[in-house]
Amino acid sequence: VGTEGGPPLLVPTAHLVAWLGTEGPKPFDTGESDYERACDLDGGELLSIGKGQGVVLHNQYAEIIVEPKGLLLRSEGQAPGPRWKKTGFLTVGKGGVVVLDAAESGKSKGPNRKTVDLAPGRYEVASQRVARFVGVRLVRAEAEHDAE
Repeated sequence: VGTEGGPPLLVPTAHLVAWLGTEGPKPFDTGESDYERACDLDGGELLSIGKGQGVVLHNQYAEIIVEPKGLLLRSEGQAPGPRWKKTGFLTVGKGGVVVLDAAESGKSKGPNRKTVDLAPGRYEVASQRVARFVGVRLVRAEAEHDAE
């Protein structure tokens, strides 16, 4: 998923319609649109979306790689290093997640998005920015994963 300037955003589908992109809740260029909120954050940070949260991704591009216990969203480089900065937890419900251009409204069916069938649960969010790798990783919380 690529963008035309701002960051990509990962949103659980349950909260997708609450994301207004450049359309609101206040007009773009007021500093109070959803898109501007996303642009103010670093990649890997969580932000509120409706009654849930989403994750702002790095740079203007995210390659989505499904892993056994979650996702790797890579925007640069090939191999992640061993050190990840943990930023919090994201709850994913039925329907998985959508990765889209943060400028887009979740209500629209923009061409610049990808739906990922991620199992419902709680995922630890971590990011990494090193010389040869930039990315965000979601890993299913072990307590919930092991209980299934």
